[in-house]
Amino acid sequence: MKQNNGIIKVGGISLIISGILFFVQYLFILPLPAPPPVDAELMAWLADWRFNIAMADEVFFFATLLMIPSIAALYSYHTECCHHHIEFRSKKKCAWKACSKFWISGRNI
Repeated sequence: MKQNNGIIKVGGISLIISGILFFVQYLFILPLPAPPPVDAELMAWLADWRFNIAMADEVFFFATLLMIPSIAALYSYHTECCHHHIEFRSKKKCAWKACSKFWISGRNI
């Protein structure tokens, strides 16, 4: 059984970058005070914090977009693991022990 390492590497890298971007988005939102309830003050508040809000929005968009390869990699990894369980069940072996040994050792048993 051969794993598709390319998609797993790309997915892992995109997951790490996505996590960093989510943290950067949080750093843009962190200094914002609570918005005022009065409309006139709200417009002034929006004008004062326009850059932080816009940057947080853009970073959030790209962080979410980078989650797509991560989800594809996790799905690929999951289908490989499920396929491995099915093979061992058909051979009447303990699937969970065999699969854990397979993934820990990194080779086919």
